[in-house]
Amino acid sequence: MRARKSLVAGVTAALAGLGAGAYFSTGSAQSPPAAGEVTIAHGDARLPSDLPADWVGYADHVAEVELLSEQEVPPSAEELRIGEGYIGRTGTLAVQRVLWSREGAAPLPASLPMNLAGWEFSGDVRRRLAGHDTPRVETGHTYLMAVSRYSEGWGPLGPGGTLPYDNGVIGQGESQGAPQTADEARAATAARSTVASTMAGQPAEALVALLRTTAPDPKVAGLGGLPADKRFEQVTGPIE
Repeated sequence: MRARKSLVAGVTAALAGLGAGAYFSTGSAQSPPAAGEVTIAHGDARLPSDLPADWVGYADHVAEVELLSEQEVPPSAEELRIGEGYIGRTGTLAVQRVLWSREGAAPLPASLPMNLAGWEFSGDVRRRLAGHDTPRVETGHTYLMAVSRYSEGWGPLGPGGTLPYDNGVIGQGESQGAPQTADEARAATAARSTVASTMAGQPAEALVALLRTTAPDPKVAGLGGLPADKRFEQVTGPIE
């Protein structure tokens, strides 16, 4: 399966978090989709999610989750008229277990409705959309997800906050819509000292130990009563 890098028109809702808003898309597709390919979309993260300090500062829980069900969101009338655009996807994630929680965080529900990356289409051809270096979140796979309470509801922390976790191994499973081994996960992010790269190949308990020994940015201290997006705004200024 081939993956091409492009920015996809109309995918802001999908890349707004696989839920409550972790990404923002910033462009348009460069060519019509070809059957069997995956479009890798790039965008700006709403909240930082690569480093352990990001997780403990802006996530409320880290949970093991699976996609329980999914549903397509039809394209707009204008997209149907011109014969190309975006087909959305929503899903319900089942929380299998909560591994870590920020002190004072609101309880995590047993299931979480979220927006998921869907498909771009041109004519009768559709192609799956996936965020760069992050799982698409598909049925039959398990994930570790840093979950935050945003002003508008629960959602994943960001693109670096969802890790493949098939068979109890971090990094192993689905990423960018394709199978991935732990070694491939480590290699993909080796240039950056991220949670994904340092935890690849390890069990969830190693991630929990890392978070328990990591301090958040001091600027976030005392802001735990605010939703994650408001915490970030207090540190950096309003999010545009």
